[in-house]
Amino acid sequence: MFWYLPQAASAFWTRWLPGLLERRLPRLAAALERKGKPWIQENDTSTGEFLKGYTSSEGRLRWLIELSADVLNSNSNKAVITWSRWAAKGFVADGVDEKKVKVVPLPYKVSERAKMRLDLQGPRENGGGEEPSVVGCEKRKHPLVLFVGADYWRKGGDLVPKVMREVRKEVADAQLVYVGNVPEEQARSFREDWIEVYPFMSRQKLLSLYPKADVLFMPTRSDAYGLSLIEAMAEGVPVVSTRVNAIPEIVCQDCGYLANVDDSDAMAKHIVQVLSDRDLRAKMGLGAIKKVEAEHNPQDVSKKLLGIYEEAIGS
Repeated sequence: MFWYLPQAASAFWTRWLPGLLERRLPRLAAALERKGKPWIQENDTSTGEFLKGYTSSEGRLRWLIELSADVLNSNSNKAVITWSRWAAKGFVADGVDEKKVKVVPLPYKVSERAKMRLDLQGPRENGGGEEPSVVGCEKRKHPLVLFVGADYWRKGGDLVPKVMREVRKEVADAQLVYVGNVPEEQARSFREDWIEVYPFMSRQKLLSLYPKADVLFMPTRSDAYGLSLIEAMAEGVPVVSTRVNAIPEIVCQDCGYLANVDDSDAMAKHIVQVLSDRDLRAKMGLGAIKKVEAEHNPQDVSKKLLGIYEEAIGS
């Protein structure tokens, strides 16, 4: 289970309270645990890393980090499943027992369509069927850069038009599709005939948009995992992102480029490299597919999860 508030009331008495009391009132905690059931926590990031990356309250809320560690260290909690080695280190740094922390990447299936699309052709064109209503996509011949991110500042949305203007100095016909929110005061930066902005796009349309992109650009400043990275890579799309948190575990040198946070010059250079070289683009696309197949195969992930739950039930 995740730290979701709707679950808090039902989980508090049988799961969280025993952990909070274990060091203070061990007998009461043991009595409560006998009435509850073994449970497993799953999170993409630790409490400490969440507060550091998503808020500015890490110092003031140190007590919350310690309390969450007490909950996760309780006898009734049999494991903490997280998706990356970076997050696992965060849990241990918070004070969670290292033996409890298990790394299991998210499952994701590579489509047969993605494998067939790596044919060393030029910029991708639309196929048939239901496609997102993206202006000009039907006969697109231009290189396409895609950005997907809801949190404008944290995801680096403000850097996207700046970087793309530098890219277009080298690749003059490069186009941008931006899927995500743009604050009203920033909208002027996106008013170009080569930029299409979609504040919202249904998941079905978004998944059908990935294959049309030549590169996914994600200049995030903080990200626990980056689901859009895996979604793009599963379609054979190279990635240009940042060297932060768990992203280096997802994006390897065979499937994209990583730059330092806010290094817009390096980001522009990497995007130009991908857009200008068909062979490199195809090689990285294939590398991305292999990475997803190797680490996110649903069958392999299921086996890992089953083993953790069987151990929890048997302990």
